[in-house]
Amino acid sequence: MRDAIFLGVIAVFLNTGIAHAEFLTDTSTLRHDGESLQATRASTSTGDAVLDAYVRTALENNSGLRASFDVYQAALEVIPQATALPDPVFQWTHFIEEIQTRTGPQNNKFDLSQKIPWKGERSQAGKMAQDQAEHLWWKAVERKQEIIRSVKHVYAEYAYLAQHKRIVEENLTLLRNLEPVVQVRIRNGASQGDLLRLQVEIGKLENELSSLEGLRPALDRQLKAVLNQSDGGLFPWPEALASDERVYQSSDLAKVLDENNPALKQLNWLITQMDDQAVHRELMRKPDVTVGLTYIDTGEASGAMRPSDSGDDPFGVMVGVSIPLWGKKYDAGVREARYKESSFQHRLRQKRLELHAQLEMEAYRLQDAARNITLYRDTLIPRTRQAMEVIQVSYQSGNSTLLDIIDSERDLLLFEQSYWRAQRDYAQGLAALEALCGGAVS
Repeated sequence: MRDAIFLGVIAVFLNTGIAHAEFLTDTSTLRHDGESLQATRASTSTGDAVLDAYVRTALENNSGLRASFDVYQAALEVIPQATALPDPVFQWTHFIEEIQTRTGPQNNKFDLSQKIPWKGERSQAGKMAQDQAEHLWWKAVERKQEIIRSVKHVYAEYAYLAQHKRIVEENLTLLRNLEPVVQVRIRNGASQGDLLRLQVEIGKLENELSSLEGLRPALDRQLKAVLNQSDGGLFPWPEALASDERVYQSSDLAKVLDENNPALKQLNWLITQMDDQAVHRELMRKPDVTVGLTYIDTGEASGAMRPSDSGDDPFGVMVGVSIPLWGKKYDAGVREARYKESSFQHRLRQKRLELHAQLEMEAYRLQDAARNITLYRDTLIPRTRQAMEVIQVSYQSGNSTLLDIIDSERDLLLFEQSYWRAQRDYAQGLAALEALCGGAVS
């Protein structure tokens, strides 16, 4: 009979351990592919291999992203802690004065006990830990999208600077080539004013070119900061951006944003966590059970008339139940979780409205940039270039003034700058849309 009781208590310990192992197996699907934070190839609208390489380098090297991933990994390790049983308690009691019994003196007592929470309490604690880990995963994903957007934003600015510098250099060359023509006209009796006006215009372009060259190290430093690099020379000039001029409607992307935006994902998991916390607080008002074994070390009885069971070591089985007497404490815990859940729900609604408004603005900017690209490339720049060629020929024949050439040159410079600025705005706008939608948009 005693052996049967002993085996029954051991079975309680073994079963609780098996249940814990099964729970951990069930939650193994929570783990995301951590390397995807660093190794996922960023989708770009231009297919620019250099830009893709910059994005990959940033994701692999950025310390902020690595820190976010480590925090997520740490949160995963909370799950087995939350679902584990409390540690068993072993207690040894040595009797300073032996307790004399019929079967002999009792010298030591050994107790082993295990607290077993109410059914479902540990699994609910595990769900809360899972929810927190998911929240931190999407926080890392948000950081990833911010890095991708930053790389594309700085790269587009760098590419625009390269084109702006090229345009100024070409216009400067054009005006310098006009200088011999103006000098010929002066020798033929024309006014010195044309030469002075030309030299002033050349000086303005030279000053603008110096400013653009001075801006390059600052943009280069910004790009290095995103890539987590501090050494090395200047990056090479980026190739010209080439957008596909596709227009995205905010109404088409709103559903994608709702499903994939990392900030909304974080709030959704916080809401789930607070709901699970409320259920956990409800379970805490249920009694916990403690089971245990007691073993008493007994010596041999003294005297001539010793009983047959002299020196036998008795043991006993213990079962205890906690009394959740203070109900107000548990009620307050449930209300706390529900208030937090309500708070996150309000924040989710507000955040969603703000993101949709931001999506509307970014979609408009993208559409406006695409329209400007088409306008300058297909209409304004070709016609202005044709007009400038006509004016140059007319000036050499004496039918136009130098002011006409300078005005046409200014128009062409302005339109070409505006075209490449629109290309920059399109690339940056598309990067912003991708960040809002949690990845590449189609």
